[in-house]
Amino acid sequence: MSIFEYKIFRSNATEIGTALQELFAQIDSASLTPVRLVLFCNATTNEEYAHQRLLAEELCQKHYAELSPMLAVIAQRPLDAEFEAEVTFVDAESVKITRNNCYITLNNKILLSGTLYASTSDSITAQSDEIFQRLGDILQNEGFE
Repeated sequence: MSIFEYKIFRSNATEIGTALQELFAQIDSASLTPVRLVLFCNATTNEEYAHQRLLAEELCQKHYAELSPMLAVIAQRPLDAEFEAEVTFVDAESVKITRNNCYITLNNKILLSGTLYASTSDSITAQSDEIFQRLGDILQNEGFE
């Protein structure tokens, strides 16, 4: 196995809470530690997205506690399911995992982000500028080139 493994899980539940419970059960069946979870949801408005993101964050934190993976919620319905989770796993026995507020480093060499968000009331350009600025700051602070 390389340093990490990537898998996709799907749910056809129409409600995010039920979908996440199904996805967590699938994720937990893997023998590896999830460190990043990208959730694709069916939100069509900023309000619906904010609700789904908040609920996903709460349920993920409740389910995984202090070992919660970095979570990114994307308002884009998958083609073949109502919800989809793209999960990055590692073997926690052989990888040094350092958790921060909005990112994780693996062996101090690989950075995985998840919770870098900008205000949905800003333009796409302003949101992009803010996220890239924050990501640049993280890379600099961690000593990445």
